[in-house]
Amino acid sequence: AEYMGDNKMIGKEKKQQQQQERVKQQQQQETKQETKQEEEKEQRKEEEQHKEVEQRKEVEQHKEEEQRKEVQQHKEEEQHKEEEQRKEEEQVEQAEKREQEKEQVEQIQKEQVEQ
Repeated sequence: AEYMGDNKMIGKEKKQQQQQERVKQQQQQETKQETKQEEEKEQRKEEEQHKEVEQRKEVEQHKEEEQRKEVQQHKEEEQHKEEEQRKEEEQVEQAEKREQEKEQVEQIQKEQVEQ
């Protein structure tokens, strides 16, 4: 009879131990899941930040590109103006040369007539 009692006690203790094990495992499982969720949350946060950084970079690049284009356009306009001015100056010079040549020719003709 004594022996039977011991067995019952051992059985109860075993059940309790198993129960505690199950609770422990469940808690570990929950902790694992919480940790996993936290990690996923962190990862999502990092990805979002990364996206924002990328977007900002793209915006910056776009701005720089626009500025470069404007500068380039401005340069081209300046070059065009200079080109136009040069042409005008050349035309003026040509006209002055022709005028001088004409005067020389007239001078020579005058001198020939006088001779």
